[in-house]
Amino acid sequence: MGAQTIIRTKIIAVFLLCMLFLVINNGCSQNPPRVYKVGYSPGSHGLPGNSARSYNATVQAPSGPITTQGPSYVDALPQGTGEQAYHIGPDDVLEVKIDQLVELEKEAVLFCSVDKQGQIYLPVLHHVQVAGLTCNQVRSDLIMRLGRDFIKSPKVDVAIKTYASKAVMVLGTVRNPGELNLEMDSMPLLDIIGLAGGLSNDAAPDIEILRGAYHPGRSGTPEMINAAWNNESSFGSYQREVIPVSLLYAEKGEQINPIIYPGDMVRITPAAEGVVYLSGEIVSPGTKTFRRPLTIMQAINSAGDLTNIAKEQSCKIVRRNPGGQETVINVDLKKVRKGEAPNILLAQNDMVIVPVDQVEKFFDDINNLIKRGVMFGADFTYNMDSTYRSGNGYGYGY
Repeated sequence: MGAQTIIRTKIIAVFLLCMLFLVINNGCSQNPPRVYKVGYSPGSHGLPGNSARSYNATVQAPSGPITTQGPSYVDALPQGTGEQAYHIGPDDVLEVKIDQLVELEKEAVLFCSVDKQGQIYLPVLHHVQVAGLTCNQVRSDLIMRLGRDFIKSPKVDVAIKTYASKAVMVLGTVRNPGELNLEMDSMPLLDIIGLAGGLSNDAAPDIEILRGAYHPGRSGTPEMINAAWNNESSFGSYQREVIPVSLLYAEKGEQINPIIYPGDMVRITPAAEGVVYLSGEIVSPGTKTFRRPLTIMQAINSAGDLTNIAKEQSCKIVRRNPGGQETVINVDLKKVRKGEAPNILLAQNDMVIVPVDQVEKFFDDINNLIKRGVMFGADFTYNMDSTYRSGNGYGYGY
């Protein structure tokens, strides 16, 4: 019995050791996936809706697949991972939590604005450079600084309180036009339009992007920017891209969805936006409805094309800028028809002037004179006295 008792005791001991091992290692089941909150607040971005909503994303690993409910972008993944990272810049406001920074056994919660030099100010540490870093990188830097000289095993948390360093301007036929502050370093155009409330029903078939043209505080109000958009002197040095709406909303294989970066301007113009004026040697001159995009050849063709005495190589576009000054753009329509010159996009209130070709007009007048003579049955002759006579039957007939 003594030997059996010893064996039984050993078996129980081994069983208890196994149970203890499983408890320490969270049992036999796999670790549950880490869950991060994906913030999406329609109210904060001007989207329809009265209250903010949040969506949850399940991240199976820091670099693993993400499944979300709601928008296609993620703005609160662990900072610094993947393409969703947000790098801090001037005018952002950080929420910094540090245990025992000011008083023992208390947590200091500080709201720190990033200055133009990219720094924040903290007690004890004074000026700390944060621009160009993610929240995780700032947190690691603060832990190192505090742990080295001031606090043993410091506890630090850093988050973005206010996003303000990465602004884009959205103009035109969206539900909420104006400035948008990105909550990541860049975003696809489709998501930018979503933040602006989506397209209105009267949007034009194309979307225009002006790269790097928006400078908060210097570019002016949305109304001023919109008025200056078509003035070549205002934005002539910036790259302009035109994206068809049909391709933006196409299937993935055919979709064109460019990335929008801080400082870009996006404009979705109305399909009907004012008028253009056509004058001169055009079959049906006058005021025409301006629907973007409208080229000079489209405008002329919609008015019945040119007359037969038009001087195609001397066409002019007169464009008035917001300050009232006029710019004259010379256009050779002959070269445009041959593809040797650009088919210029017209702007609202442009005036297209096609002058008369005096040589063609002279021959056209002669031709019309002859036609009138035939129509009224007149017989024009030339006699030996070099005088014109009508209806006498003498001389050489014309």
